[in-house]
Amino acid sequence: MIIYKGWGTILLFAFPALIGLVVWLVSPSTMADHIAFGITMLLAAIPIWFAGRKLNADKEVYLNKAGEQVESSPHTCFFIPIEYWAFASFGFGLYLLFL
Repeated sequence: MIIYKGWGTILLFAFPALIGLVVWLVSPSTMADHIAFGITMLLAAIPIWFAGRKLNADKEVYLNKAGEQVESSPHTCFFIPIEYWAFASFGFGLYLLFL
């Protein structure tokens, strides 16, 4: 089950689209697949970070039952704000490059 809020589903399309683009541009015979995927994941971290920061710039503020103001991040995937998925992408890219 996919848990998202707002534009959190954009991550589900961003990673496969970028990987497909690299596979289409780079012939598998010229470099190892894991290197191409690693570069893709490293490059994917950049637009994911900036898109997440832009989308989550306006935080929703509401009152909870106790009457306290609470800020929430409106765009998440698996309860994690979109911009923080850039770190996962970057880390996975580094892992694939040094595999």
